[in-house]
Amino acid sequence: MGEAPEAEVLNTKQSTMRLEKDLSERLQKLSRDNGVCREALIEAMFEFIEANPEAEAEVLEVAQGKNEQRQAIANYKRAQSMMERFLQK
Repeated sequence: MGEAPEAEVLNTKQSTMRLEKDLSERLQKLSRDNGVCREALIEAMFEFIEANPEAEAEVLEVAQGKNEQRQAIANYKRAQSMMERFLQK
């Protein structure tokens, strides 16, 4: 037997990500247009920012803003749900 193809020895872990709908569609289009899967594209992007500290800092700044927005939305939804439950009693 010869050596195993790299795909057979690739150690992966399945994970689910929630992405903004429009962003997910743009990511899918970019992947399709370039003949790569979304996972490979995300891995390459991550490895790029790891190797480029200036890019990493910019990406993290945007990510922090997005995270704050998601937290605010989650807090609003939680408060809204609590109010609805309170008013039903």
